[in-house]
Amino acid sequence: QINENEIPIRFNIGSVEITGIIDSYTENMAQEITLIDWKTSIHDSLLPRYKKQMLLYAYALDRQKIKLAGASLIDVKQTAQFGSIASIPIDLSEEHLNYIERQVKNEIQRLKSLEFDAYPSQETCTSCDVKDICQYRWERDT
Repeated sequence: QINENEIPIRFNIGSVEITGIIDSYTENMAQEITLIDWKTSIHDSLLPRYKKQMLLYAYALDRQKIKLAGASLIDVKQTAQFGSIASIPIDLSEEHLNYIERQVKNEIQRLKSLEFDAYPSQETCTSCDVKDICQYRWERDT
C-alpha cells in the first residue's frame, strides 16, 4: 500500500536548511519505509540527479532514525507503456549515504563561494537548482 503523496521534508546539513518533497512511500510490517519517487519519464542524462535526490531524502530520514527498507524511482511512461511497474532501485548503503552528505557539504561550500559552473541551455536552466542565484541567468535577463 502506498502512503501519502508529496510529504514535505526539512532538515539541516551543517547550518544550511534543505527542503524537499518526498513523492510517496510504502511501509512494511517491520515499520521500515521504502521511498518512491514518480518520474514522468526517466531520461538517462537526468538519472544521476534523480538518484542523488533520493539519496538525500534517505539520508535525512536515516539521520532521524527512521528505518529504511529501500528507495525506487518509478518511470510512469514506461510503466504505462509496458503494463508493469518500471522501477529503478536506489542503493541506500551507509557508504552511499555518507557520500551524499560529503557531496552536499562540498556543494554548499561552492555555492556560498559562488563557485559553480553554469551549463546554460533552455533544458538545463528551467530545472536548475541554482537558477535563482546564477550569474548567467542575471546577465541573460538584464
